Amino acid sequence: MKLKHLIYLFLFLLYLNGFGQKPFLRPDSLVNPKFIIKVPVLGFIDVFGGFSYRVGTEFKIHNNISAYIEYGKYFPSTEKRNGDLFKAEIKFYKNKERSTGGYFSIEYLYKNVTFNFADSIAIPSTSRYEKDYIIHKEISCLTLKWGNLTVYKSKLVFEYYGGFGVRYYSNAYNNLTPLENQYILTGENHGDLVGDALRSVGTFWAPNINVGIKIGYLIK
Repeated sequence: MKLKHLIYLFLFLLYLNGFGQKPFLRPDSLVNPKFIIKVPVLGFIDVFGGFSYRVGTEFKIHNNISAYIEYGKYFPSTEKRNGDLFKAEIKFYKNKERSTGGYFSIEYLYKNVTFNFADSIAIPSTSRYEKDYIIHKEISCLTLKWGNLTVYKSKLVFEYYGGFGVRYYSNAYNNLTPLENQYILTGENHGDLVGDALRSVGTFWAPNINVGIKIGYLIK
């Protein structure tokens, strides 16, 4: 997705979220959603986690408490990335009677992904060479989120959110030898921040920052 397309999308979403003048684009302050289908927008352009398509459903549990479940898969790419991801979230809306407006939530994410990668390797006393190899990762995240969900009279749904938490790499490895891992060329002229994040392997904890936009449709 090109930058200009993102700008157009952002302006359109802003229009929906408060500047629309037509009745069907105005927020419905009386609606009390029970079931919504949603699509996360930023999954299509996630350079760190990989481009993915996802769909989720939010359903009311009780008064201002809802649950959200999401499933997604990765787009095939030049890295031959494959795998899937799953999210489960409990949302507590500030409005005590309706599942709309501002909310606080707790989200769990699990992803399992395998992809191809290439690096230059310079082992002492041998010639530098480039090698294609495979990276596999299993990641779990626990995130605290704050967001806002708006339902319009047309039944369109717009949601934005942000949050922070921790991620745990429980099974991240590649098929390089220990010696090759030690002498991968990194730093200036040998990759960037995205590449460093993608090639990281091992079992470890890391901070997690989560921001996003979802668009959806009210079913009930």
